[in-house]
Amino acid sequence: MMKSIPAQVGAVFDSNGKIHPLWCKFRDEHGEVITIRDLKIEKENAECELYHRNFMCSNLGGVQRFCLSYNTNSHSWTIEIRSNERDYRYMVAADRTEFR
Repeated sequence: MMKSIPAQVGAVFDSNGKIHPLWCKFRDEHGEVITIRDLKIEKENAECELYHRNFMCSNLGGVQRFCLSYNTNSHSWTIEIRSNERDYRYMVAADRTEFR
C-alpha cells in the first residue's frame, strides 16, 4: 500500500537552511482534520537530494509511523504512508544501491 496525503506542516528553517518539522495536519479518509503534534524525526534523507526532503517520523508516543515529504520545487508537503519497512528505508536512504 502506498498513500500520499497533502499536509500542512509547521517547520522551522534554521540559518543554514536545514528544515526542522514540528507538527503536521491533514484530512483523513473521512474528511476529519487530524493534527499530529510533537513529531519525533527518526531519520531524514540526505540534504543533497534535489527534489524531496523526506523525514521519517513518529509522534512522541511512537503510535504512528510515516514519512513527511517536502517537495523542493512546488514547496508543498505530503504525508507518505507505506506498507513495509523496505519502502520507508528507501525514502530516507543516502545510498540506494541495496534497492536495485
